[in-house]
This record gives sequence, C-alpha cells and structure tokens, in this order.
Amino acid sequence: MQDKKTFKKNQLETRYNFARQLRLLREEKGLSVKEFAQASNIFEKHIWELELGKIENFGAIFALAQFFDKKVKIEFY
Repeated sequence: MQDKKTFKKNQLETRYNFARQLRLLREEKGLSVKEFAQASNIFEKHIWELELGKIENFGAIFALAQFFDKKVKIEFY
C-alpha cells in the first residue's frame, strides 16, 4: 500500500497527464475551448477545469472519450 505522499504524487501526475492529453487532442482538431465545448455538448467551464487537471466528473471524461472516438482506460499498477 502506498503512503499518503506517494498516493498524492501519483494522483497529481495522473491529473496532469490527463489534462495534457485532453488539451493536445483538442488542439490536434484545431478547436478552441469554446468550439470544443459546443461540438462535444460539454460546458466550456468543465473543459477548462479538465484541462487544468480538475477531474471531478467522470461522466464528462466518458463523453470526451466518445467525442474523440477513444476508450477510457484506468490502470492500477
């Protein structure tokens, strides 16, 4: 079992990696945050939060995966 410090570090790293991947996918499609929000039917505010690593709504994550024709993969390692 991880100690609290390692757990927090891994959690922050996961949030950062997800946020970076989401931003890169959006930019690859040439979309602004506003355009992306309209096309994906996700509030612009939620997109901004997700791209900042504020992951609180897994429903939005699955909607994003569907928009980009991707699958969500959660690993425990």
